[in-house]
Amino acid sequence: MGHHHVLGDRPVGGGLSPAQASQLMDQLGARRQPITFSGVGAMYEHGPWQLNAEYTWLRSDTQIADTTGWYVNAGYRWGAFTPFIAFSRIRVDDLNIDNPLVGYVSQVGALGDAARMIQAYQDGSKVAQQTLNLDFVF
Repeated sequence: MGHHHVLGDRPVGGGLSPAQASQLMDQLGARRQPITFSGVGAMYEHGPWQLNAEYTWLRSDTQIADTTGWYVNAGYRWGAFTPFIAFSRIRVDDLNIDNPLVGYVSQVGALGDAARMIQAYQDGSKVAQQTLNLDFVF
């Protein structure tokens, strides 16, 4: 795990300026809050065969979602040409967003309906994405 430092007005992740990144951290409640990104990976090569795998997880006490992800890819080297096949998956484990409306107004007619709609949207945002990729390097 490492730390990233920003100097001057150079863009940071996503092309944001340092001032924009700072403002975003304030909006997400991420300033001086623990965010942990961990992972473990392995690579194996035997003759022309290559196999790579990685498992990662992010945990946060902010409004940044907790996620778990992994990938596996395999390749076969023919001289300078190496085709690969890869499969990956990422899952949102927790959105880290509290919806206080549900508890307070869930019994109050239209407000309760609105609160339940917001909760359903948030629950639906807990997506999982899977990707199958065919690629080559030469």
